[in-house]
Amino acid sequence: MRFEPDGRYLPDIDAASEADLALASRACPFSSAGPDEDAIADRLYPELQKHPAIGRHASCYVGHVAEAGFRDRGSSGGLTSWIAARLLEDGDVDGVIHVQPVARDPGANAIDSPLFHFAVSRSVEQLSKGSKSHYYPVELSAVLSQILSRPGERFAIIALPCFIKAIRRLALQDPRVASAIGPTIGLVCGHLKTAAFAEMLAWQVGIGPDSLSAIDFRHKLPEPPATSYAMAATGRNGERTVRPMSKLAGRDWGQGWFRLNACSYCDDVVGETADISIGDAWLPGWVEDPAGTNVTIARSARMQELLATGLSSGRLAVQDLSADDVANSQAGGFRYRRDALELRLAEAKDKGRWVPKKRVKPARRITGQRKRTLEVREQMARFSREAGAQARQSGDFSSLLARMQKLVERERQIARPKLRHKVMRWLRSLRAGAPQ
Repeated sequence: MRFEPDGRYLPDIDAASEADLALASRACPFSSAGPDEDAIADRLYPELQKHPAIGRHASCYVGHVAEAGFRDRGSSGGLTSWIAARLLEDGDVDGVIHVQPVARDPGANAIDSPLFHFAVSRSVEQLSKGSKSHYYPVELSAVLSQILSRPGERFAIIALPCFIKAIRRLALQDPRVASAIGPTIGLVCGHLKTAAFAEMLAWQVGIGPDSLSAIDFRHKLPEPPATSYAMAATGRNGERTVRPMSKLAGRDWGQGWFRLNACSYCDDVVGETADISIGDAWLPGWVEDPAGTNVTIARSARMQELLATGLSSGRLAVQDLSADDVANSQAGGFRYRRDALELRLAEAKDKGRWVPKKRVKPARRITGQRKRTLEVREQMARFSREAGAQARQSGDFSSLLARMQKLVERERQIARPKLRHKVMRWLRSLRAGAPQ
């Protein structure tokens, strides 16, 4: 995998044979050559009930870690790190594969030096260094090569839905992977960004791309709600700057700034092929807690056991949640990955573009204002990726922000009710006897 100047990874297939490419296609999560999420989950969890949004599930919970040292270090309720720590301490695995920050060489160029990568933690202390959310491109090939060089060891993995799906597909082809990968922990996902997203945020607080040494995308603030978090960027001089995301351009996740194109063709929000899925509880009654709260979907028997034991011992403060409520906690993601995906597939088909085979079928049920909003948001994602590459090379993000602001204003105009609609609502209120 190559880290490209535009801040994303692409496969290097120059030396690949046709046979290599055929094998890779069956593992690639966005290829139509391998089993989809339904087929994988049906094979892994055939006895579990199936929900149209979150897939197969045994139990769902909402809450946080009560045991000290997890919730405060996590982006949300601390459950991801707690589950991984239990697997290590109980001897289920020899290590945990997860995304960790990279110590950037002081003389390294940002374009050639990623800030995050997949690595293996073999202790709870090491594991804690990778806590929190990392909205940054990563790739699995290097760490897979590392663990396959140590036969007999077993590893858990924490990853986004597409990475878990890729591991599941690869395990069907390679018995070494099937033997090495044990419990899988899926992270609920909105979408993945290019590296330009991190650099653009840091640039707004005065830290240029080549001066950025670390970034915390989810620095917690003491005031509610949990959605009001901050970004903390650290320069090479060691100075750390914290800025609320509400004060930064590009904060609106729905607008899709720097969203990878593949993410526009994904229909798995919660990680349906993982043994357990963990995300943010964006729900009334929970989102108000600035310390963060998780929604959790357990599938494997071992994950159900860990949650039940944690609850009975008081180490977890969780309670049952319905599958519908879990889906509602990620309502925006499902609107984009299911409903709006129908439209994107239909439009790509009309233009003769290749798209992967999805569980969602092409359709044009979305029209009017919603359709126009989706169109401008796709323009935001595409333009920010292209302009972000230029900004990374020049170190100047000001022109990118200025041009993106025009698209943001266009979205506002689309969302703004037209005068005729305002007048009609006003007349209806008069006829109903409402105050003028």
